[in-house]
Amino acid sequence: DALPISGVVASRRDPGVVYAHNDSGDQPRFFAVEAETGKARGEFLLKGVQAIDWEDIALGPCTAGTCVFLGDIGDNSHIRASISVYVVPEPALDPAKGKAELTAFERWTLHYPDGPHDAETLLVDPRSGDLFLVTKELFGRGALYALPRPYVANAAMTLRRLNTIQIPSV
Repeated sequence: DALPISGVVASRRDPGVVYAHNDSGDQPRFFAVEAETGKARGEFLLKGVQAIDWEDIALGPCTAGTCVFLGDIGDNSHIRASISVYVVPEPALDPAKGKAELTAFERWTLHYPDGPHDAETLLVDPRSGDLFLVTKELFGRGALYALPRPYVANAAMTLRRLNTIQIPSV
């Protein structure tokens, strides 16, 4: 039962490897895959987490060095009171194990200042570590929200709206 890939980001630790995750309906996990061949290099399950609507993945600086940021930020019905970002230290690939349950991660609970939104894009500034979300709305509109450092891990934080953006239609 293959599910569609929703987010992809290149590893910093392992050149030629990308991390990817599935869209909603899957377990709270992400994969390491060789970019050129598609060969599986690892599967990482976040223990004790429920994946509601994972939409994007990014890499960025964190207290552990480099982390994988997983955005449970989708909300097609605009009903979620909060969204989550999971921050996982970039894992070492262990070909002997293949799969790993991760327990060392942070969960950030985020709120929009102006009510629920549906976000599809998560970005992390590679220098500052600031987090950005891009929402999608009707008629090609969206908004850019930010969560500047310092973060308060495992606590609720409010995003800051930076700007409305026009997203070109297809």
